[in-house]
Amino acid sequence: MKPIDSIHQYPGLRLGSLALAAAAGLGMAAPARAELVGRWFTGDESLADVSGFTDPGTHDGVAFGGNAGALAYSSDVPPGFTGKSVDLSAGNVGVQIANSATADAGYQGTFDEGVSSQLTVAFWAKGFPNDWSPWIGKRGEDNIGWQVRRFANSSGPCFTIRGLDNADGGGTATAVNTPIKWRHFAAVWDQSTGTRTIYVDGVVSHVVTNSFGQNMTLAPNHHLILGGRSGGGDGLENPFAGQIFDVRIYNNALTQPEVTDLIPQSAPTGLVATPGGSKVHLDWKPNTGAASYTVSTKNLNTNVEVTDVVTEPPFIKSSLSNGVPYEFKVLATNGAGNGPYSAVANVTPNTGTGKDIVYFELDGYGAAKITGTNIVKYVPTSADLSIITANYRVSPFASEDPDFPSGTFRDFTSPVTYTIKAENNTTQAYNVQVITADPLTYNFDTDLQGWKQIWPLPVNGNLWTNGSIGTAEGPGADAASTRFGRSPAFYLNNSGPLTYQLAGGTGHFDFPNLGPSEIPQDSIDDGGFSGIALRDVATNTYILAKHRSSNGGGYESGSFTESELAPYVNDGKRYTLDFIDYNKGGWGWARLENVSIPATVAPPETAAPEANILSFTLSNPSTITTSGDSITMTLPFGTNVTTLAPTFILSDGATSSKPSGSTQNFTSPVSYVITSSDLATTRTYSVSAVVMPDPALALVGRWGAGSESLADTSGFTPAGTHDGVAVGGNAAALTYSSDVPPGFTGKSIDLSAGEVGISINNSATTDAAYVNTFDEGIREHVTIAFWAKGIPGTWSPWVAKGGENGVGYQVRRVDQEPIAGFTIRGLGNEDGRGSTINILEGQPAWHHYAGVWDQTTGIRSLYVDGVLSHDVNTLGQVMSLASGRHLALGARQNDVNGGYGNYFVGQLYDVRIYKQKLFSNQVQALAASPLFANWISTNYPGLSDKTSGGDPDGDGLSNFDEFAFGTNPGDGGSANPILVLPNKTTGVFQYQRLAPTASGLNYTVLTSPDLVTWTEDTTATAGQSVTATNGDVQTVTVTISAASLAESKLFVRISAQ
Repeated sequence: MKPIDSIHQYPGLRLGSLALAAAAGLGMAAPARAELVGRWFTGDESLADVSGFTDPGTHDGVAFGGNAGALAYSSDVPPGFTGKSVDLSAGNVGVQIANSATADAGYQGTFDEGVSSQLTVAFWAKGFPNDWSPWIGKRGEDNIGWQVRRFANSSGPCFTIRGLDNADGGGTATAVNTPIKWRHFAAVWDQSTGTRTIYVDGVVSHVVTNSFGQNMTLAPNHHLILGGRSGGGDGLENPFAGQIFDVRIYNNALTQPEVTDLIPQSAPTGLVATPGGSKVHLDWKPNTGAASYTVSTKNLNTNVEVTDVVTEPPFIKSSLSNGVPYEFKVLATNGAGNGPYSAVANVTPNTGTGKDIVYFELDGYGAAKITGTNIVKYVPTSADLSIITANYRVSPFASEDPDFPSGTFRDFTSPVTYTIKAENNTTQAYNVQVITADPLTYNFDTDLQGWKQIWPLPVNGNLWTNGSIGTAEGPGADAASTRFGRSPAFYLNNSGPLTYQLAGGTGHFDFPNLGPSEIPQDSIDDGGFSGIALRDVATNTYILAKHRSSNGGGYESGSFTESELAPYVNDGKRYTLDFIDYNKGGWGWARLENVSIPATVAPPETAAPEANILSFTLSNPSTITTSGDSITMTLPFGTNVTTLAPTFILSDGATSSKPSGSTQNFTSPVSYVITSSDLATTRTYSVSAVVMPDPALALVGRWGAGSESLADTSGFTPAGTHDGVAVGGNAAALTYSSDVPPGFTGKSIDLSAGEVGISINNSATTDAAYVNTFDEGIREHVTIAFWAKGIPGTWSPWVAKGGENGVGYQVRRVDQEPIAGFTIRGLGNEDGRGSTINILEGQPAWHHYAGVWDQTTGIRSLYVDGVLSHDVNTLGQVMSLASGRHLALGARQNDVNGGYGNYFVGQLYDVRIYKQKLFSNQVQALAASPLFANWISTNYPGLSDKTSGGDPDGDGLSNFDEFAFGTNPGDGGSANPILVLPNKTTGVFQYQRLAPTASGLNYTVLTSPDLVTWTEDTTATAGQSVTATNGDVQTVTVTISAASLAESKLFVRISAQ
């Protein structure tokens, strides 16, 4: 490479105000150009717009959001810069740009029509937004505006512009979620080409191409927000909790060189200096966006230094003195100025001795593997080996084989030789062998085709279904357990790429965050990998991984390229390809088919028998965790640990010193010695039992337990600390009702007037006497339990501590569905979807709800009427607190110092918050009425499980069901309370029940034509008659109404509530 003539030449700065030398600091403004229409956060502790496009002050920023006072500045800035960044890490704070919405008296359309045809949004950011949340937005929702944001729950960014096809701007994006570091983003819209381009650190992430002539739909009624977006009511929505630096908006479409000019050059890496006679060959890794390089040459004898400017590597520095030591270093330059120098390379020129082939490829078949002086390349069996062109590179200053220079063809039917000559005339011969081999292919049309099913266990389901492996799309797919399969072992060769097709979700990670032996049997909500991974068998580690570029039901083709596989081919090591999907939630499923692996099958290896406990369970309510050789059973208060009988599954053929299911005393840890089938390996597991404290000591809040009072009666804090107060526009309408859950007494809190809720005192930092009882106090473990009659509005809560804008928690209705969810911000599947229990059947009825969060296991559970509705698994994630919002019952406070809204219209009773996880039996005890507890204790004192949700006789009816219908919970033969089936003509049938005076329940007749939609038959309900009694058990005769009988199909059920 020839040097540019003048060593003193400085490249012209492109784009005017784009080109600020980083070393000079960003506080110095360069001459403004019309294209730059807004610029903020340039190193000063200021929110002013310094673009110069509009009059000073026109588009300055102001801290905005419920936590606006927490906006700060940080000395943490991108590499190569000085000054301060804007720090929004406190959460719920962004920067609103003045006069950017029509509601502003001085509104200007700078960021609306001013950028509608061409727009570039460029900025530095450190941190990663929540799902679908922006770094910068001009609304960008409700089919108006634009935003640069995270794409869904993926690891990549997108440029959302409303009014265009694929408005969200998804694509195969660069992963920016880990590690958390400064990254430069540039989002470019060019209407003339119909393209949206996202650059990350100057490199194209992805391009979205739209049909020519599509127009951006503007959002003039909404402010431009840096660090979030303007909400539907122009409040702060989806704030970004991180740092931002040097935000620029242009009204033209920057090119890639112009984007890279915004990024200071880093020091070049990989500098290698190779000596020759009176010269040195210099090579280094090219920098993205570098316009030129300055090469420094220093004579270490005279200390004389000269520089050359070149446009790209490599570079040969000539006219040097043999035998004299020299020092070399390189710096890169672009429109942002000079970057730092590279590490130095010292070398002494002398006649060159290098005579290596450093790269060898066969035309049309890719690169070969070079090992010493042997070169091997695999090609398909269809290849004609008799005439193939070879291209190769040799050491600096060496000469190619004179008979077969690079670019000539040869007959590779048999091994051939290439002889390379060094500058000093010594030679070296290379042996080149070309081998034919076809790839291993798997289409899974008929079965697993030799792949091993790891999860689920075969007794729990199949990995292969309908011509592929994974989870079939359909109901329940998103909540499926882990799907994990492994190919037969193989030896990789370099005959081509490894190709595959994947359908379904992208997963949460770009690479498995767990090792092959740690893949969980239960999938993780928005917290797992979904895709394929190449596994090194010897080390049992993953070395490469791939997933889909975006969520989708169809199959997407992908590959590990030849260059990605190159370090692992022809190395004699065994590999497997693993299909892994342990991600659950939206698009929590994946399928694999049509796999082609450039490899030969490795001969079977007889694995040494193992001595492992594969799974460990206990019939008692418990949480079981495993760490190495230690297993811990965490048990509810009151559990007798002297007679526990855990069951377990061992490695094939292994035996245990204590049989599975045998009763043991766990007062002290118990050792289980596992011996492999060949008796050669033993492993000792220590199993401990930990009993949780009495939950009564962990009760930190309790309201509405029967008295006409909003006082906290938990006794955890001094009296009056966390009492409640009525809030809302209709606060005075709060009242009390004699309508309470069945079997309970006193009064419930009646919020049925609407626009009224309860705020808990001293539960927000805005209270002078704030206590963190419901923030840090319950962050790691919490149970929220209560009775409620009625269902909230869309996405509205029964109980909430914030729970929106990325912070807090709430137990609420899921969307418009008749189900409940336990929302915790900061976790995967934040909304807590997954329930299948319908709480809106028939007339409003009392239901007991309990939301349980255990950070130790990452499991969030929701119980309805003592029955586990669903679990959400988010191991390793932490609740984002809403310390600035009040705990509210029957309402939600969305913003710090904000008003209340999303009121629940209905009744609440016995609201409890515990600072520990309650187990299923403890939740069931809360949900059980005193009448039930008395009935089961009096009549069935010897029953092994007296909880309301228990089923000790295994007949499919819970103890509470048996209570409601007067059947025997200890006798599986008494399961059916229907005594006489309905007569098709008369509609008469009979059932038995416990007398309402004894059960406290109401019995309602429901009918359905399809088992989906159930309607109360009010005539039948009202006409029920007791025709026989046996103690408290009644025989009831019912006549179905004529209207119900008119259906062509009819199903009948009795509801006891």
